[in-house]
Amino acid sequence: MISVVNRLTLYLLLWSMLVATLAWTHPKHNFDLVFYVASALAWQEPEPDKLHRQTYATLQQDLDETSFAELTAGSKPSNAVYRSTLFQQPQAFAEQLPFYRPRILYNGLIFGLAQLQISPVDAIYAVSLLSTLAALWIYLSLF
Repeated sequence: MISVVNRLTLYLLLWSMLVATLAWTHPKHNFDLVFYVASALAWQEPEPDKLHRQTYATLQQDLDETSFAELTAGSKPSNAVYRSTLFQQPQAFAEQLPFYRPRILYNGLIFGLAQLQISPVDAIYAVSLLSTLAALWIYLSLF
């Protein structure tokens, strides 16, 4: 007979695998994606205007048109002005980067994966997935 703890652990593992699979195959591109891509790219490109161009070029290449439009123009009046301003004005964009740069390990892992020819967008999801798997492994090793 399976103990309650083992049964709960199995359910947690199965649920986590389902959520991780759905997150990988159907990602939700939230607005932080823009600045985490930029923070990772900034390790090689410190000049704000070039970083701005490179960030949005990367996003345009890696995302579908609808997702890219949502990140650059917004779909709601409450975020449209902000997002379009950041898309059009490199200086406004650069002023937001300090809020994302302190996550050195996270940005470094994204940058490192990008150096292995993984797109920064995919690298962001890979880091999240690997972090989840590592947390599960740690949890499961306790039992």
